[in-house]
Amino acid sequence: MPAPEYQLTESSRITRDQGDIFRLVYTRPDGQLHGHFFPADTLAWRAAELGLDLDADREQLIEVVLHEPWMETDQTPPANTRAGRAAAHLARVADAKTRVTITHVKAKAGGPHPLDILREHRPDPARVAAIHAHVHGARQPNPLPLDAAGPARRAALEA
Repeated sequence: MPAPEYQLTESSRITRDQGDIFRLVYTRPDGQLHGHFFPADTLAWRAAELGLDLDADREQLIEVVLHEPWMETDQTPPANTRAGRAAAHLARVADAKTRVTITHVKAKAGGPHPLDILREHRPDPARVAAIHAHVHGARQPNPLPLDAAGPARRAALEA
């Protein structure tokens, strides 16, 4: 049985005090509308988490975000490396693409394409740097000790 087709028909940006949100609207195979909302920072977060370039890999990042709602929950233990975690996430996205086909309406004459809002979004570089630092700092295999006695405590625990 072919994967159901969800057609992206509309997109917008919602400005909120807590941060901007993207709103995507799809038409499902049964004609009903399906909404997908996510923070505007999502592309920057995925770029940092997956080791992708926010600009050069933008189309791949958009595909990741569009298909994440259809990902299956992975019950396997997470990989121990960033590359392993990224590969596992991208494999789940590839699997989601077998369960749903996302198409886009053609832009009306002179009008924007529904994905243009994501393609043109450029988050503040300082925010992107902070996200990148957080992701890379939070997942260090051997974080720095909190005090000078930390290495001795670690050695004792590992002995």
